[in-house]
Amino acid sequence: MGNTLSRGLDSSSALRGKKRKRFTNRVKKYFIGAGQLTMVFWKSIPEKIQILLVSLLFLVSVSILDRLIFAKAFYQFPNLMEWDTSPWYNFAHLKNTVPDQGDSKGIFVTGSSVSLYSALPGRMTETLERPVLFYSHVAMSPTDFSFYLDSILEKEPDVILYPLAPSDFQLDFHKIENGESMFQYDKWVEDYSHRNPVMYYYPLDFLKTYRQDLKKDDVFNLLTKSIFYINRMRNFVTDPFFAYYEKVNREGRSYHNYTGTVPREGIWRKGWVAPNFHIDCELKEKGQFDEYVFISQPQSDLTIKEEGRVVFQQVFQKTGWVKIRFQTNSKGPLHPLEFTLDKTVSSRIIDPKSYAKEQFYGLRLSQNFCKKDIDENISYLRREVLEDISLGSMSPEEYREDYFNRLEKDIHARPELFRTLHIRSIKSVIGKEEFKPWIEFENLKKAIEKVKKTKTRFVLINIPENPLEVESYQNEKWFEGYLEYLKGMEDGKNIFFFDRHDFITDYRYFLDVNHLTYKGANLMSDEYSKILRSIIE
Repeated sequence: MGNTLSRGLDSSSALRGKKRKRFTNRVKKYFIGAGQLTMVFWKSIPEKIQILLVSLLFLVSVSILDRLIFAKAFYQFPNLMEWDTSPWYNFAHLKNTVPDQGDSKGIFVTGSSVSLYSALPGRMTETLERPVLFYSHVAMSPTDFSFYLDSILEKEPDVILYPLAPSDFQLDFHKIENGESMFQYDKWVEDYSHRNPVMYYYPLDFLKTYRQDLKKDDVFNLLTKSIFYINRMRNFVTDPFFAYYEKVNREGRSYHNYTGTVPREGIWRKGWVAPNFHIDCELKEKGQFDEYVFISQPQSDLTIKEEGRVVFQQVFQKTGWVKIRFQTNSKGPLHPLEFTLDKTVSSRIIDPKSYAKEQFYGLRLSQNFCKKDIDENISYLRREVLEDISLGSMSPEEYREDYFNRLEKDIHARPELFRTLHIRSIKSVIGKEEFKPWIEFENLKKAIEKVKKTKTRFVLINIPENPLEVESYQNEKWFEGYLEYLKGMEDGKNIFFFDRHDFITDYRYFLDVNHLTYKGANLMSDEYSKILRSIIE
């Protein structure tokens, strides 16, 4: 019986094998036949049409990959960049990752660097007990905002807060003729077609809106930017990867802004510290201090103490980044250490182009110094640095000297200040004229009309400018008309305007013409919260 069963199983297996083989042969014949028919059909097509079809297939395939990778997957990579670094990538990342607000009643703070340097969303979140988020980038104009508005409203914020100043309305597109100012619309359209925000974030929308006023080359440029995301972001596509590599593999020896533990004496934005400083250090490995520091002077003697006892001492013969290693004794999560360096270096040696008050540094710390974890998504998180603190500690006379050295000394030989000089000259002329709105005001008004049709509340705030800069136009008729125009946008329901141009009168709260120090941002954030509370409660 066993043999009979065995023969039956063998016979059944053989039958299944024959059926499988016949099925496989049919499939092969089908595909071979289909392939032959395809080749016959393909050969019957004229060569020019073949080239066109192959090109079209290639473009469609690339377009699908472009949208899968650079419109979505690209922003899933960790963003380790810090405050005010790679602003164009950071805003693109923000646009693609900011959560919907819905029932959370979130508040979006929008606007240019004027907004970024005047608001502290974390402080406002604590005060208002609801999420406050930036939706801002450097140089954002009212026109930029009008093109972003649909994507903002899709997130359903309860309130949009828009702090701005007259310079945000692109005063630099005015020219002076016969002692009068004139807005240059043609130049505005041409220059805008090449602006980073237009090319990176809304090339097709700008093209459709201003097609009739654009030159042919600008139309083609915007059209090519519209087709592929990678073409838009090619100038910053590598930034998040370099930041990740630098922090993870090179331990932060090349960076823009410091992100590590702040010493008790404070820290300069680039990671420089006083020659003697104290820091509560987190260790990356238990009991083992292992960090990089930069030695700026040869023959520098570095001493490190823990609880009054010397745990490290060495004279470094050369300059450069060096790794410091030693065993610690304290058992807690934080290890209080004192660093002393016997040599200093002038800020003017570190940055020969600096026109600010001379400072003297000790070490430069690696970017994530004495911090165990590497933080993500901190590109819109500002921290107080010694640049802010030093301005606030100056006497009025010291500040004025430092301010005019930074923003006026050798100004004609400093291209980075040409825009500041031009806007200053425009303000001195336009201040005495009647207010007449131009395209930036018109686009802001159109955006506000769109907000009126929604449940979102819109709060527009004219914020302070440095008192050293405003004398030429803030007491003149143009500024009065400017405020009246903005005030006229209110509807008493969900559109509100507040003028706070004289809220901060001490110029030591300003880094420059428009941007506030950290303490100035504290003051302004509290005022924003007060205004918002009067609206939302």
